[in-house]
Amino acid sequence: MNAVLLIIIIIGTTAQMVTKKMYAGKVSGGTFTFSWASTACSLLFFLLMTGGAFAFSPAYLGYAAAFAAAYSLTTVTGVYAVKTGPLSLTALFTSYSLIIPTLYGLAFLDETATVFLVMGIILLLVSIVFVNFEKKGEKKITLRWIVFVFLSFASNGACSVIQRLQQLSADGLYKNEFMVVALLISTAALLLISLLTERRSMAGALKAGAAAYAVYGLANGVVNLLVMALALRMPASLSFPIISCGGIIANTAVSVFAYKEKLSAYQKAGVCMGVVSIILLNL
Repeated sequence: MNAVLLIIIIIGTTAQMVTKKMYAGKVSGGTFTFSWASTACSLLFFLLMTGGAFAFSPAYLGYAAAFAAAYSLTTVTGVYAVKTGPLSLTALFTSYSLIIPTLYGLAFLDETATVFLVMGIILLLVSIVFVNFEKKGEKKITLRWIVFVFLSFASNGACSVIQRLQQLSADGLYKNEFMVVALLISTAALLLISLLTERRSMAGALKAGAAAYAVYGLANGVVNLLVMALALRMPASLSFPIISCGGIIANTAVSVFAYKEKLSAYQKAGVCMGVVSIILLNL
């Protein structure tokens, strides 16, 4: 069962990155419009998941506020990142952000670092270098893209840490309620910013990007729900590296077959290392 959940999460995270790229290619501007609209779709998903039963508890409010801040930041900077840099690198660095909760689990949750786990993480880090290797004369990334992708990397990792802490503190309770409150805060904040900065173009952006933010919102809702479900089923030091490495394979496939990107020998070696690291992390 865990394997099925992990596969769905990997597909969902890949779908989110692709829909961001689709939106960026169709709509000029409208970053905050996409962010609040897609967040609203995720909110609707979790409202439906509650089935009308909503258990309020002040115990998860602090976690919800922290998650809302991190979620808003990763959504906005993620859109800016795919607008200012390559999809393949943006997707890879975003998926690698899941190493943050892995390291957090080892450092603060007393999770055990086995020999295979250490080998898998090391191989994962080496694969980052190989996959992102640029030959002399190739297009260089910009400082602006680096800033956006780093912020997206850090905030996306923070989201996973906050989710895990909330689930551990509540013994697996309030999954949907926690997400409803967090996404409600995020939607309201992003909508306010959008009204202040993109009011004139909002209607056009909503119409042009309807499919993109609807798919993104649904995929995001499914991913977040399943990540929380896994929080008590397997250690973060195992689940998050698998998701991260699986993202390498999925995003590479999208880059090659959908966007016709060419892979160098170094990049192919990096993908292979990602596959091997998955095996090691499961031993």
